[in-house]
Amino acid sequence: YPRPANDTGIGVHWSAGNAGAVGMGELRDYWLPELFALGVKWVKILHDGGVEFAELLLQNDIMPIVRLYRYQPNSVDPAPGKGTLGPREIEYLERYVDAGVRYFEFNNEPELYSEWEGGQVPPNAEEIVARNAIVDMETILERGGYPAVPATAIGTKWDLMGKIIELGRGDLFDE
Repeated sequence: YPRPANDTGIGVHWSAGNAGAVGMGELRDYWLPELFALGVKWVKILHDGGVEFAELLLQNDIMPIVRLYRYQPNSVDPAPGKGTLGPREIEYLERYVDAGVRYFEFNNEPELYSEWEGGQVPPNAEEIVARNAIVDMETILERGGYPAVPATAIGTKWDLMGKIIELGRGDLFDE
């Protein structure tokens, strides 16, 4: 797996909004030196508006992790753009891979009602999320990226890696 030069293991989660909202000049002239001073080598950003920022990070030996953000990304409907990545997110994924980004997230805390279309977590939610994760992981791998298993909330009882393996897709964790 690619790592940044002189990896410190230190990372930050960038803002919850558009990564480039403050402008590339401020990112380059103010925030990049701050990241250097802190020893940061990993930065998680949201996909929308962040390609140029990701390129800047890569040029400076900082590894971006891109979250392909979707509001309420979980759905009982497996159609593209519902429970799985849609055309818009896949287009961004391809742009980021072309820019040199390799690490991607596509879901977050899927056991929370706020992460579900309609605000309702179905009884078989863990299996739905695992099945949709398989599709999204395949999509990311096919395009040259490395997907993260969706992060679960603190105190959860979910085991998405175990569920994905139980569904016969342990191969997704092979290099």
